[in-house]
Amino acid sequence: MPVTAADPSTQTGDTTSQADLQTGGCISPGAGEMVYKVTVANTGTLHVTLDSTADLAVYVRTTCADDTTELGCSDNVIGGQQEVLDVVGVTQGDVVYVFVDGSMSGAVGPFTLKIQSHAPMCGNNVVEMGEDCDPPDGVMCGPNCKFLPEICNDGVDNDNNGLIDCEDPACATDPACPLATVCAAAVPAAASNMGTTIGGTKDFVGSCTGGAASPEKLYSYTPAANGALDLTLQSATDLGLYVRSTCTNTSTEVGCADTASAGQDEKLSVIAQSGVPLTIFVDSFNPSQAGPYTLLTAFTPFTEIEPNGTSAQANAYAAPFVGAVSPALDQDWVAVMVPGPASSLTALVDDTGTGACANGRIDSEVEIFAPDGATSLAFNDDISATNFCSQVTAMGLAAGTYYVRVRASQAASPNSTFAYKLSLTVL
Repeated sequence: MPVTAADPSTQTGDTTSQADLQTGGCISPGAGEMVYKVTVANTGTLHVTLDSTADLAVYVRTTCADDTTELGCSDNVIGGQQEVLDVVGVTQGDVVYVFVDGSMSGAVGPFTLKIQSHAPMCGNNVVEMGEDCDPPDGVMCGPNCKFLPEICNDGVDNDNNGLIDCEDPACATDPACPLATVCAAAVPAAASNMGTTIGGTKDFVGSCTGGAASPEKLYSYTPAANGALDLTLQSATDLGLYVRSTCTNTSTEVGCADTASAGQDEKLSVIAQSGVPLTIFVDSFNPSQAGPYTLLTAFTPFTEIEPNGTSAQANAYAAPFVGAVSPALDQDWVAVMVPGPASSLTALVDDTGTGACANGRIDSEVEIFAPDGATSLAFNDDISATNFCSQVTAMGLAAGTYYVRVRASQAASPNSTFAYKLSLTVL
């Protein structure tokens, strides 16, 4: 039976001889627990502290025997240190159940439990009802526990919307943020481009590289056909690159690469649409890493013809076959003639030369189907533990037209998009 506890109150107890009937969401079963029934006195936050030399935990529910009603669970420290749990959003008159339990099997002992609800308070290190943040820090969080407006030159996401300085729409009219002017001045990209990020603008931030204080250089590229744009960035310093379809809009980023160390090449392949301009950003990992670079571009037109999403729409195979799994959940079907009477067909899905299979930017699957377009003969997701592209062979094939389906790995990343090269070998 729960023990009735006042709000506020201090309770002492011992779980040593208690039965193990319930388990909190942050602990393991096997230790007995004590439970307190509390009627909340104040709308706001229920503040609970637990002190014990044993490794105990505390959790709160709205229904005593229903673990799906858990409002919070704390098992963050070892025995001898204080567990603290703040349950935000309680209302005066609510009945809740506070459990003191062992963090694992055999963890039992005496304890002191303090329970107190209070109205929301700015500055108590808890984000409560009506607050954006806590505590006030003068950088992101104002004195009323609300996010501050974006400051366009401090390198901080003041309004906590994921966008920093000039990348934030709030700075669109700020004289310090001439993004449209900078974008218009982007240099058309050639096959080989030499430059330096030293002295570059500090207006843009990629999802994987660069901060608001890191300088960048911009290039423009408009493809004449649908295809894969492969980029290689060479630099002795730690630089990265990213690509957008709209220069001033962070949400249009189509690729970002900053995985290699200084002195190693960064490689990135992005899907490009005919006549749709792209902006390529060469950025520094941080301001101290700014430096000279060489940016290489290579464009491979797609031979894939859409729609080819079913066996009935399959493209006839011809080498080289280059295509794209795009948009998300796209699947590409390719038809190939097999002479028989006991032929083998090998299908290999590879990247376009950027190493994207090995670094995880492509995770494909490939499947070979019989001439009926429905019977699966062979399937592969990953070539190996370090190569996430696909290769599979079907053997003993009679003469006929067989089908190969390429799509994103349904087990690992079904919504991913990527450019790829398909090679079919018939023996």
